[in-house]
Amino acid sequence: MPITPNYLYIGADMQVSYLGVKDRRTGDALPDGTVTWEVKTTGGVSVANGVLSYDETSDSDYYGTIPGDTALTDGTEYVVILKYEDDSGMLDERRETYQAVYRTKT
Repeated sequence: MPITPNYLYIGADMQVSYLGVKDRRTGDALPDGTVTWEVKTTGGVSVANGVLSYDETSDSDYYGTIPGDTALTDGTEYVVILKYEDDSGMLDERRETYQAVYRTKT
């Protein structure tokens, strides 16, 4: 997914990526699915969501942006969920926990 380090920066756009989306049986790229992102509180309340775009020049990579105006609270942990779905029923989900901080915080 990675957002590096494990922080969501308050007031800054954050790129999210879903890399290497391939069929586990065939190894074929899966460019026709939809990859969504969602930021939730650890209590399950949705804060923001969006869609990633497929990079046609890549080997099955999707990219998107969590906007800087997403309402995050300094020091609070959030769960970022990336979900791949396509018409054939393929589904993959990745979750990671991040702490919201101001970029100037050390």
